[in-house]
Amino acid sequence: MAYFIINIKIPDPDKRNYYDEYTEKVKPIVEKFSGRYIIRSERITALSDSWKPDRIIVIQFTDKEKIYAWLSSPEYKAIAGLRENSVESEAVIVEEDQMPDGWRVGENHNPWRDFPHDIYVKHMGHESVGQLETLSRITGEQLALVADILSPVIAVLGITDGNGLCNVEPGRCKAIIGIDINQEYLDICNERYGNLPELELVQIDLMTEKDRAVELLQTADLVTANLLVKHIHLDNFIDIVGRLTKPLVSVTIQFNLDGEAVSHSGYEVEFEGIQRHGQECGEAALTEAMRVTGYDVLGRTEYTLPNKKVFIRLDYRR
Repeated sequence: MAYFIINIKIPDPDKRNYYDEYTEKVKPIVEKFSGRYIIRSERITALSDSWKPDRIIVIQFTDKEKIYAWLSSPEYKAIAGLRENSVESEAVIVEEDQMPDGWRVGENHNPWRDFPHDIYVKHMGHESVGQLETLSRITGEQLALVADILSPVIAVLGITDGNGLCNVEPGRCKAIIGIDINQEYLDICNERYGNLPELELVQIDLMTEKDRAVELLQTADLVTANLLVKHIHLDNFIDIVGRLTKPLVSVTIQFNLDGEAVSHSGYEVEFEGIQRHGQECGEAALTEAMRVTGYDVLGRTEYTLPNKKVFIRLDYRR
């Protein structure tokens, strides 16, 4: 692999629109030459006074020859002036070298562990995405599944910042176990809903700490997993819920009528690492895996979203 790394300074904000036009036009050209964006961000903390870029871009290519072919292509040359006349930049090509054993991040590393909360909220809450409000509504409906149980124990897998906990009636539950891999999200959840004495927040990687998760979930009357299965992978999810004996399990997945996994919000490039890590899980595959584990479908509900996307909530019971 070879990496094209460029740092950007934007000395004249009045010319920012030319650079924004460049970034919009360059992405399909990069992809034509097998390029894949690894980082494209202005969230930079400078550690020295001599290097303070406004923006860093890292693009992965199969080899450096692809980088040269991209930079010398007629398509790229036609737009290069937009960047050259609007920003200051320095670039290097870095070829991947042999890594010592134990140095490379494993395939089970979950990028959600350090995904910024502000980007998550800006994307999920964007008017063209509209997922935060819908997910909160879904959580309220999931809580209604155990309305007939006195003091139920609720477990929320992938609780993020607690979106949906506004539907919890204080004192109604014996316990609410909120699990997430991202400690920043859990801290924000605690700030917002720490007034719920029954709320217990735990940082767990559900891909690598499944035994610990199963131990925590044994008393749960309801386990919810909204937009989670794709990100921890179906086999890991089934391994967890398959070892539970008590709960009702409610899962929400996303169906993309437009064929695109991420809605357009202006922040979708930030989710590229998330998408590469995830494994798509359709309704049929999920239901069959749950059936083999002993779960029957209790209910199915669809929620229409912007950009031709649909949430499907599937409730299962043993």
